[in-house]
Amino acid sequence: MPIGLALPETSLALDNDVFTHWRNGQAYVLREIDEHFKRLKSMPALPSMTIFESLYGVENEERKGRITEAQAQQYKDRIKKLSESCGVLSFNQDAAAIAAFVYPRLTGQQLQKHWKDLFIAATTVAHGYGIATQNERDFKLIADILPDILRVAVWKP
Repeated sequence: MPIGLALPETSLALDNDVFTHWRNGQAYVLREIDEHFKRLKSMPALPSMTIFESLYGVENEERKGRITEAQAQQYKDRIKKLSESCGVLSFNQDAAAIAAFVYPRLTGQQLQKHWKDLFIAATTVAHGYGIATQNERDFKLIADILPDILRVAVWKP
């Protein structure tokens, strides 16, 4: 199905790019989260894959020596604190079925680049959420294959 714009009443989950900017205190994300809360009386959710991407990024930076162990711990603590302030959407049986439908319909090159986006999209659709991202294009490829509409809100500075 095609990608659809998130409606004002659509509960949103955060893609890793938006979550990273929230962790770093970027004003546009703080504003969007505040608006989401005012409209829906709840915080945006985090797909479990978004948390994985964030933690993987920290672990990878530490392994490569780009950040210290102490910095890595600070980043992980921040991820945990923000995760606890949101609902976490699990990759459940419904999400697995959606991902299993889409996965074989993508090329190897598409999978290499978008496998994490696939799991985020499958999780949000399974839970009835839309996705807040900066990269609508990344999700369009997946949305075109999904059996259900993927609602997207593009959040940019």
